[in-house]
Amino acid sequence: MLKNIAITLILIFLSVYISGCGADDEELMPVNFMYASPAIYSTISPSDNIILTFDGIPTNLSVTPGIIEARDGRRIAVAGPFNPGPLEMRITWTDGGLDLRYYVLSLCADEDTACE
Repeated sequence: MLKNIAITLILIFLSVYISGCGADDEELMPVNFMYASPAIYSTISPSDNIILTFDGIPTNLSVTPGIIEARDGRRIAVAGPFNPGPLEMRITWTDGGLDLRYYVLSLCADEDTACE
């Protein structure tokens, strides 16, 4: 009789333990912004891409101004073209949001390179 009770308790414990483990724990962790490349406050050209890196895969991601051009898991490429002058880019996702600031150079009239 004691043996049956012990086996029953062990089975109950194992079923609770096993059902409590799994991928659900990962979904509860918020996704955080790690860094951008080029670095925030850098000078960029209108055609540069800005690569955003997160510590997880962001959901419901939006970027203004800019176009989400490519997603590679935790890395997101944001493309312009960006207007010359100060650039303030607003990024939002399910777990957060932030503003990135850059300075966009003007393009030279006769080249595809940025002018000072």
